[in-house]
Amino acid sequence: MDRSNTIGGRIEQLRKDKGLTQAELAKAMYVRRETVVQWENGDRDLKTQATISLADFFGVTCDEILRGIKAENVDINKKTGLTANAIDKIFRIRQHPSELKALNAVLETDEFGNFIRGIVSCMEYGKN
Repeated sequence: MDRSNTIGGRIEQLRKDKGLTQAELAKAMYVRRETVVQWENGDRDLKTQATISLADFFGVTCDEILRGIKAENVDINKKTGLTANAIDKIFRIRQHPSELKALNAVLETDEFGNFIRGIVSCMEYGKN
């Protein structure tokens, strides 16, 4: 199982990205280290206030902790099933038209290429 697709896995990754031990995160959250271990292992559900505190501490949204997706991308995820990583890649392509042209050349006759171009077009339309 890919732990990045779990709440605990996301908490663990955020903690590691910040260079913190479980004990250091526990101290910052005013909980016991065992609580952080249980969150990361999925043995303990997050309470609402803990979710908010973690989101504030890590500078992310509650959606990113709970769903693994930025709040502004929830609709895209629901409609397409794309992961946060895939959505981020599409946004990067959108910001660099030369990359989109290269993608178009490679996937010109590919149905997936048409799908990606359609999503990028929808994102363009939504930003105007």
